[in-house]
Amino acid sequence: MDAFDPGDPGFLADPYPTFAALRALAPVHEHPLLGIPVAVSHAACSEVLRGRDLGRIWVDAEPATDFPAFNLLHRNSLLEREGPPHDRLRRLVAGAFNRGHTARLEPRVRELADAHVAELVEGIRADGSADLMAGVAAVLPVEVIAELLGVPEPERSALRGWSNTIVTMYEPDPGRVRRAAAERASAEFVEALRGLAAHRRRHPGDDLISDLLDADLDATSSSARPHCC
Repeated sequence: MDAFDPGDPGFLADPYPTFAALRALAPVHEHPLLGIPVAVSHAACSEVLRGRDLGRIWVDAEPATDFPAFNLLHRNSLLEREGPPHDRLRRLVAGAFNRGHTARLEPRVRELADAHVAELVEGIRADGSADLMAGVAAVLPVEVIAELLGVPEPERSALRGWSNTIVTMYEPDPGRVRRAAAERASAEFVEALRGLAAHRRRHPGDDLISDLLDADLDATSSSARPHCC
């Protein structure tokens, strides 16, 4: 089977038949256009993601001077680090989550999900159909993240747009205009996060950012204390 074109609009609109045909042949395929192997089965993808010898180290988008905010976000991301930097971030996040954020969010997540499903039902009654992706799948995760982090308006409404714009950088050839838009979105996102962190330092809440700031302060203070041998 010929390698798929990751930039083809038809493939991007519905890649699943292509992936199904590839899975029928083998779980992993060489991809000359991408220059890397492509895993197409759940088992193969799981093995790749769990393989410690296939760790991921961030490489800055180039030219780096054109993408300071985009590179800053990813260079310090838990998903892009290995070794001690990853371990430090993971400890902080795991410790903060142990403070009961999942249980705290459950009623609100149910409320949000119920509201979106109700809108889908109304759309089906009115028009005979509704878009599950646009109505639930694309919006609910962002809303849950905003609840988890305690993001206020107007930044809350901007989160999805920032995310969608930033991830265009992962496409094979996003082009100059979209690369520039991704950097602008990254800069706005960084500014919003810094503002939120500064606010939570002054006014702690029951959100994850407040707990992360508290955990980071505790870790910094602990590392600064003298240790006896």
